[in-house]
Amino acid sequence: VSIRARTGGLVHAAWRRKRWFAAAAFAASVALAAGLLWPMETRRYLDAGASPQVLYRYGKLLCAFLNDEQQWQFSRPLAEISPYLIKATVAAEDQRFWRHFGVDPYAVARAAIQNVLGARIHSGASTITMQVVKQADDSDRSFAGKAAQAWQAIRLERHAAKGQILEAYLNGAPYGLNLVGCESAARRFFGKPANELTLAEAATLAALPKSPVGLMPLKSPRAALARRNYVLDRMAAEGSITADDRRRAKAEPLGASWHDFPQLAPH
Repeated sequence: VSIRARTGGLVHAAWRRKRWFAAAAFAASVALAAGLLWPMETRRYLDAGASPQVLYRYGKLLCAFLNDEQQWQFSRPLAEISPYLIKATVAAEDQRFWRHFGVDPYAVARAAIQNVLGARIHSGASTITMQVVKQADDSDRSFAGKAAQAWQAIRLERHAAKGQILEAYLNGAPYGLNLVGCESAARRFFGKPANELTLAEAATLAALPKSPVGLMPLKSPRAALARRNYVLDRMAAEGSITADDRRRAKAEPLGASWHDFPQLAPH
């Protein structure tokens, strides 16, 4: 009888544990679903702060001024950004951007393996969406900070279109000096708006957010050229450009130099 009682007690305890785990899993699932479906204020992530600009009647830049953070930031819709730059940015920063849900499991697994084998932080796994979140929230590089970024990135992908997120990144990413966003970088380094960039110029700009200081084309042209060519290789590997496109772009000089912004009729 005692053996039977003890056995019955063990079975009952095991059944209670299963019920507790099932209830906890259900509660976690409900909380996760509620978090994803809960309304999200996306403007803080998608609306880039712009420098004041004075335009001609048909949109051409007449003159511009620094924004409140003393930065040059000319926001542009995705339709006014070179397709080359869009493809180069995805190839350089987040190759599975159009397919993941805000977090890239493959990149996370790769980064974990590389970091363990290297006994240091060798590779990150931040997606473009996570970087957009970081630009607004300014979270740190700790595990908790990265986890918060990942969660907000998943929520942002639930409440905003991919094109909106990519547009926010291109308008808010750092490109060196006090240049924020691709439009100001295109005008400073190449003297043209972002919708007129060549393939080689687009690859040069797409490389900059990874290391705006170390890859600055005006100060470190050799490093910038090497990274540009890497981006071109990635674009070819992804099928964004042909092998001939890559060869011709690699044959071009870096071509970056200082260009002043228009300052016509500032009064």
